[in-house]
Amino acid sequence: MWQQLRATLSLQLIALACLSGYFALPLFLGEVVAALGLSELQAGLLAAADLLGIGLMSMVLPFTIKCLINWRNVVYSLWVAMVASLLSMLANSFELLLVCRLLAGMAAGFSYASALVVLARQAQPTLHLGAYNILATGLITVFMFGLPSLLELGSYQYALALMALIQLVCMLVVTQLPKLEFDFDGSVSSVNHGSSQIYLGSLMLLVCGLFYLNIGTIWAFIELIADESGFTTAEIGMALGISNVVSIGGGFLSAWLGERIGKVLPLMVGLFIQGCVLLVLWQFGTAISLTILVISLSTYFLLWNFIDVYSISLTESFDHSGKLITVVPAVQGFGSALAPVLFTSLWMQNQYSEGIPFALVAIGMAILVVQLVANLKGKQQ
Repeated sequence: MWQQLRATLSLQLIALACLSGYFALPLFLGEVVAALGLSELQAGLLAAADLLGIGLMSMVLPFTIKCLINWRNVVYSLWVAMVASLLSMLANSFELLLVCRLLAGMAAGFSYASALVVLARQAQPTLHLGAYNILATGLITVFMFGLPSLLELGSYQYALALMALIQLVCMLVVTQLPKLEFDFDGSVSSVNHGSSQIYLGSLMLLVCGLFYLNIGTIWAFIELIADESGFTTAEIGMALGISNVVSIGGGFLSAWLGERIGKVLPLMVGLFIQGCVLLVLWQFGTAISLTILVISLSTYFLLWNFIDVYSISLTESFDHSGKLITVVPAVQGFGSALAPVLFTSLWMQNQYSEGIPFALVAIGMAILVVQLVANLKGKQQ
């Protein structure tokens, strides 16, 4: 087991190194906007560039999985990400920086989708996916606590230099790890029960989208929601920092639990508890204390990592060709991107805290779809 985990570690490191720019950019986007004098529209486009690149590449891969997803191309994606980071440092115009971030996003989308396909196809997918989430959350935590200090030393180029350094170190580490063999037939015939299984897998993609509609709403507006409750910027930052550290436990929990009680039940329980956390936040409203806020956010983000593992693993169980899994990054990204747009345009009336019931509706719909999948799966057995 541990030998195989060590073998997949190289792929996980490459995916995380390529995604480092996507993780870090929101933390220094303000510095970029100020340095280049960007408009609000340009700032929005730049913020979405990495995500767009990830989504575009993720949508292409299902049609090219046999010829594109292999070890050599995954390593190439790391080189592309490193070049994009270096060019982003040198970019002195919005247009050039936008192209660089789009290129970085495409490299990240390719490596991330490849990682999900391979990790979800392992003998113990929850262990490998859980390990990936632990590493990803750890990297984000380092950025949250380390980048502000780094930015105080100079311009945003320091942060981009750090991205390139991370990618270079990753390249050196990967050369010392076992080379991972890829084996895809990419054919529909490899699916257990043909079109019915593809239908169930597609429903699970819908669950992923609804789940990230919930995540995207809370992640986008949590600072504003907490601000409406009277918390200072320092208190909000502390709450988010603590909750992000605690959320690493979601990866450990899924890796430990594995498939002892199947995949559907942990997913349903995780969604239900996360919905209960949102109910607590909604009921307390502006009267919530800092302690309750920290506990609620810590539980919410821990379950984010936990639910991620089981939703991806369950999706793969309906499609062993790997095609549906390659679409997961696009579904996650588009769900996160659509969430604030749909909330502010169709739901919000007066306060950002109205995003909590909006997220609750998304979770409720996700639970219903998972129940539908469980019922249809039961009828096939």
